[in-house]
Amino acid sequence: MSPLLYYALPALSSYVMLSTFFLRRPRLLHTPWVSAFCPHLGAHRGGHFAHGSDRHMVRLEDVFRRFPRMPMSVEVKEQNEELIRKIAGLVRHYECDEITIWASEKSSVMKKCKAANPEMPTAFTISRGFWVLLLYYLGLLPFISIPERFLISFLPTIINRLIMRKSLIQHLEQRGVQVVFWCLNEESDFEVAFCLGATGVITDYPTALRRYLDNHGPPAVAS
Repeated sequence: MSPLLYYALPALSSYVMLSTFFLRRPRLLHTPWVSAFCPHLGAHRGGHFAHGSDRHMVRLEDVFRRFPRMPMSVEVKEQNEELIRKIAGLVRHYECDEITIWASEKSSVMKKCKAANPEMPTAFTISRGFWVLLLYYLGLLPFISIPERFLISFLPTIINRLIMRKSLIQHLEQRGVQVVFWCLNEESDFEVAFCLGATGVITDYPTALRRYLDNHGPPAVAS
């Protein structure tokens, strides 16, 4: 055995052991986020198509006014600073900072959202999500801080089982990062999501998901 391997192999083995240990026990290194709510059921569209001539679009302010204590995820799809400022202002006005999630696919948009209202919890962007996956597979995730509080993702078994692992979900949940899968409409998908350890599911058919949760009980809280 070469001198390099003589020292490298024990070091690598120690690193793998430490990474695995703290992956399963992240609270020894990190204080978990404490969330104001647990989104077991998320309604995406409601499951019904509109009929008739009334095409009035409900404003975000109308929703806040009608449901002031209802947790929501507000996804900003474009880099529109005026829109972001208005959303941040409405959230402050209705005092729902802790229960309204900033969501966006783009990190550049998320940066502006966080600047507009840093009190709102944030969800992972696409690039940040892939970064966490990379850290997980490299064994570095247990040693890195995570500012996001929500991972809102497609169900991994639909596309690729390598995208998400149960051990990763459990690690995130123990650190207070809630994992929510979208957009699932079949009971079999609900079953897979909660068996993986997800906090909740976003669906087009909230009545079906409500019935599933009533029959099976809410998912267990990570401890």
